[in-house]
Amino acid sequence: MNQQHFNAVFNRLTERRREVLLKLLANEKDEAIANSLHIQKPTVRKHREEICKLFGLNNEFSDERRSKLPELIALFAKYKPELLNQNTSELPQTENFSEDKTIFENPNFVGREEAIAHLNNLVNEGAKVILIHAEGGIGKTTLATKWFELQGLEYLELRVGTTLQNLNSVENWLRVKLRDYFKENPEENFMLMLEQLKSQLQIRKIGVLIDKLETALINGEFIEPQHSYYVELLTVLAHHSVHSVTLITSREQIYEHTLKRLQSFKTYAMEGFKQEAWQQYFEICHINIDNDALSKMHQAYGGNAEVMYILSGDIVTTSTGDLKDYWQNNCDDLLKNPTLENLVKHQFEKLKRDNRQAYKLLCRLGCYRYQYIPVISEKGVFCLLWDEQNERNKPRFIRDLKNRALVKFSTEGYYLYEVIRQEAIERLKSKDDWKQSHAEAGIFLY
Repeated sequence: MNQQHFNAVFNRLTERRREVLLKLLANEKDEAIANSLHIQKPTVRKHREEICKLFGLNNEFSDERRSKLPELIALFAKYKPELLNQNTSELPQTENFSEDKTIFENPNFVGREEAIAHLNNLVNEGAKVILIHAEGGIGKTTLATKWFELQGLEYLELRVGTTLQNLNSVENWLRVKLRDYFKENPEENFMLMLEQLKSQLQIRKIGVLIDKLETALINGEFIEPQHSYYVELLTVLAHHSVHSVTLITSREQIYEHTLKRLQSFKTYAMEGFKQEAWQQYFEICHINIDNDALSKMHQAYGGNAEVMYILSGDIVTTSTGDLKDYWQNNCDDLLKNPTLENLVKHQFEKLKRDNRQAYKLLCRLGCYRYQYIPVISEKGVFCLLWDEQNERNKPRFIRDLKNRALVKFSTEGYYLYEVIRQEAIERLKSKDDWKQSHAEAGIFLY
């Protein structure tokens, strides 16, 4: 991180996070910060973790042993030493900061005014549980945490886990929250603990964040042995009597019929940033805008939020802030950045494990060049499923890709963002059906 990038991140901090940060830099403890700002100690810890993430210091409390605070202090010692060891009691305090500040005034949250309004509408219409569904890197978690912040809600977070091997236990999570947050002695039985949680949520208005739920899903169904735990937990969280609002982030849809039939369970399909948001963010980072390069870059990556953040740093560091120069040097390899490559590969690999035929279809769809043929009709997709004998299954494979947000669709047909196509075509090259995929596509087109 250089000075320019550091300044851009610092200037994007919300008022509350800046208050917490200044107190951290003054060596104040979490409990003292919570008391002085009239917030809960877990909230301080959450702000601390998010601040570290924004400055590129990830996994703040991943193992409960090593804090990133020393690295954060070192970063400020290098780029903004005047903020170290200030007397924060003399700093002006703000109340109701999230209500006083509009989204437009927060440069760390450009382009999501419509998404916030959509969530507000769903809650006003009675939604208790909202699934925020989109492909990886769109900004689902950022949207969820920002919504809670704007509502002034503390929230309990259930981190599902990143792999099947490190899935968090719903039962253990519930037991810990009852004991540590609600200060209640947990029952031994899971269903009785759920009743304890329900009673607390009937008298307390808080939020619940279930992050990265896709790890616990296979083709929209909860995996065993966690299936019944998630269904029962979400049924309680969706109950009309609770005052809580639960936001779920997931790259996959949920097909559990018990949940889908609940009127208070809603889904919000989140889209990528519009081009105007990319431009606004790049300008905040002092990047020289070239409209043609920006348009092509935005289209290739589908307005992905994570890509926007990563590319901004790359443009500043490798092309001295010249967007046109960066695009000219990198447009032929959209996955050159290792972080972006891993983001895309992870989605392909999970699909490969969960649904082999849908995975083969996605790779084969790479043979179409969507910059020349904007969309492919359903017939054009079906022709790539030559090895599927059951005709009834073909629409299901398309549905599976749509519900993972890996294939896009409009009223005219289906298409892939170029960044997904590049990965698809690379994987298709290593398969025996490379020639037949192109042959079938050619027959359809001509």
